[in-house]
Amino acid sequence: MTHGAEGIETDLHLTKDGVPVIIHDETLHRTTNGTGQVADYTLAELRQFRLPNGECIPTLADFLQLVGTAPVQLNLEFKTDVERYPGIEETVLPLVKEAPLAKPVIFSFFN
Repeated sequence: MTHGAEGIETDLHLTKDGVPVIIHDETLHRTTNGTGQVADYTLAELRQFRLPNGECIPTLADFLQLVGTAPVQLNLEFKTDVERYPGIEETVLPLVKEAPLAKPVIFSFFN
């Protein structure tokens, strides 16, 4: 957003305890210093792993707070092609509805 992005596409997965997090892969090894499946860890357990920049894996709530009312188009991609994440829609939609976003959100699915 600092560089004038008009839109942001990001990928959503659910933790073992049902928290939506933003990470590209279903697994941790390629994008963090962790191993295994995102769905096999609670949020508290995932917080021990770091992205290459040293930060934690962000939650959707963190991301929505960061975006705030910036005039940017969000595309939230539900990564449900490998891991099914039952109930992900019911978990994500209330968080998005409560966020004071400037533009409507695009939802994408592989499935």
